Amino acid sequence: MNNLPDWILLRLKQIIGDLPIPPIIPNLNKQIGLWAGVKSGRFPKPSGALGSNTSTWTVGDIRKLSRSLKAEGGEHRKAGAGPWPDDEVDQCTA
Repeated sequence: MNNLPDWILLRLKQIIGDLPIPPIIPNLNKQIGLWAGVKSGRFPKPSGALGSNTSTWTVGDIRKLSRSLKAEGGEHRKAGAGPWPDDEVDQCTA
């Protein structure tokens, strides 16, 4: 993801993962968790939509979210961690 420009749009399945796509933010693996974070203002609102049922976020917004979760103590790495080692999560936020 660190090769992508900040304006590229990501779909929900790309952020939370959907086999065979690994999640960008590993323990944010349920739609409900993402939408609850958006509703509370903790996570960014979708940047756009691809049709009526497909929300999208920019790569830049997801990088900021990943950095903020990591700064809060790596919440996205707790509870079983995701499929990526820490160094790969770091690369996504570079």
